[in-house]
Amino acid sequence: MSLLPIIIAPDQRLKLSSEPVGRVDDDVRRLMNDMLETMHAAPGIGLSAVQVGVTKRIIVLDLAPKGGEARLLRLVDPEITWLSPETVKIEEGCLSFPEHFGEITRPSAVKARYTDENNQHPRDRGRRHCSPAVSSMRWTISTGFSWSITLSALTARHDHFAS
Repeated sequence: MSLLPIIIAPDQRLKLSSEPVGRVDDDVRRLMNDMLETMHAAPGIGLSAVQVGVTKRIIVLDLAPKGGEARLLRLVDPEITWLSPETVKIEEGCLSFPEHFGEITRPSAVKARYTDENNQHPRDRGRRHCSPAVSSMRWTISTGFSWSITLSALTARHDHFAS
C-alpha cells in the first residue's frame, strides 16, 4: 500500500464528476487499500476517490469509535436507499479542507446499497446503526458522485456507537 496525495480545495479537480466503477478488480481493490492508508494517515474517517484525483465512485470509511478496532467499509457505486427522519447534530471536517470544522445536522441513521471489495452487494447496510458516524456515512454516500463528496471526508472521531 502507499500514501496518495489528498487534493486540497480550491483545486478544480475536486469539482469533477465521478464515474461508475462497475466490477471491482485488483486495481480497484489496490486503490481502496491505498485510500484507507491515506485516510488513516491524515487522519480521517472517510475519503472519496475524487479527493485523491481518481474520478470513480469509490468511498472508504472507518466507522470505529475513537480508539476502537477498525470497522472498515469499502463502497463502490454507493446509493442511498433510506434516510431516517430523525436527525442529530455533529461536528464534521473534510480532508480536502484541512483545519476546518463545522456543526452539521444529519439523519440519525441510513440505509445504502453498494458493491463491496469482493463484488458482493450487501443489502441496505446501515439501518441498524443509529450514530452520528453513520449519519456521516449518509452524507459521504449521498454526495459521493461529485465535488461535494469532499465535504464529507470526515476527520472528527466519534466516541461511541449505538447498537
